[in-house]
Amino acid sequence: MENTNYAVCFMDILGYQELVDNTNSNEEIEKIMKCFEAAFSRIEAARNITGNEPLSKAFKDIFNRIMFRVFSDTIIVSMPLLRVTTNDTSIYKDQETKSALEAFAFLFMISRFYLVIASKTKYYLRGGVSIGDYYEKELTPSQPENLFVFSKALIEAYQLEKKAIFPRVLISDTFYKHLNDISNGELPEFMKDFIFIDKTGLRCLDFYKADKLTIEKLTTEIVEGIKYQIGNHRTNPDIMNKYVYFIEYHNKRMDEYLKKPEFKIDLNKM
Repeated sequence: MENTNYAVCFMDILGYQELVDNTNSNEEIEKIMKCFEAAFSRIEAARNITGNEPLSKAFKDIFNRIMFRVFSDTIIVSMPLLRVTTNDTSIYKDQETKSALEAFAFLFMISRFYLVIASKTKYYLRGGVSIGDYYEKELTPSQPENLFVFSKALIEAYQLEKKAIFPRVLISDTFYKHLNDISNGELPEFMKDFIFIDKTGLRCLDFYKADKLTIEKLTTEIVEGIKYQIGNHRTNPDIMNKYVYFIEYHNKRMDEYLKKPEFKIDLNKM
């Protein structure tokens, strides 16, 4: 068993007990399962990226090192941080660039999963992203799903998830420092759209900017999901507070980034 440096994300589905309580037949369970199958279908599409150029090969290698595990309302995403091998120095001038691509791919995959699950189930997630020590070993070779996991990075990601409260994924100081360290003290230029500081002053993953292609395809479903949550919890201040937060994020991105003001959500008209 080897101590390896991993990027780790811990996510939780908000309102999962309500989702379970409202699912009363095998047919309804099948519908929920198909939502997760849709998410993993998008993940597999990224893993099967084609092309012989070094950049495509590098991303294919990175995407295939990202592991998703789903148990009940918990999603754990992990990725060992390794060197990306290529001889094309015109694209990869140094190890720093390769490490930045790993971080790029990791946050991209989390965003893709988040957006598809939220759009298909109408239930949103919160989470945390960290980096650090991670031990993992199969307990029984005949059943590789039986794992022993021991990880400081996982604990930090879990603790961040609890602090997130709102439908957002927080970025740990250790992960952010890693991004700065691999770029000589400054966040890589192509990563600047992936992380933003929200109104509470915390660093968050910017789902819409990290996977623009997916949000453009699923905007209508995302809006329907938010309206579903608002409609079902209008008199619950704790839940309303969470989705008002997300609506503010969503509306700002519709205005400033995607240029789709027609998809903004007006609480006064709901």
